[in-house]
Amino acid sequence: MENKYKIQEIHKSELFGIIVEAGCGGVIANELYQIDGSSNTILFSEQPYSKEIQREKGYLPEGSKSISTDFIYNTTKKLEEKYPQTNFIITATFQLGGGDKLAHGWISYKR
Repeated sequence: MENKYKIQEIHKSELFGIIVEAGCGGVIANELYQIDGSSNTILFSEQPYSKEIQREKGYLPEGSKSISTDFIYNTTKKLEEKYPQTNFIITATFQLGGGDKLAHGWISYKR
């Protein structure tokens, strides 16, 4: 694994937070989970894929798209208020390209 030593350093650090990835799966969280010590770093991670669950959780305002700064902002704000014991929140939402569509999305790191 290419990032093994970097991830080990993250797990030994004081970082402790939440990872939310909507769209193309949990690639950020998955990388961290593959190396021992991830429970020292991650309170929880989630992949709220459908708009219904995103709205139910309060992450996605009515009329907004999942791949938007609205999703990023609302998700981060809601989690920051609910889990003050964390010192980082990563929120990502992206879509892979295909055919005539370009890959696009947003990533936020709040510390």
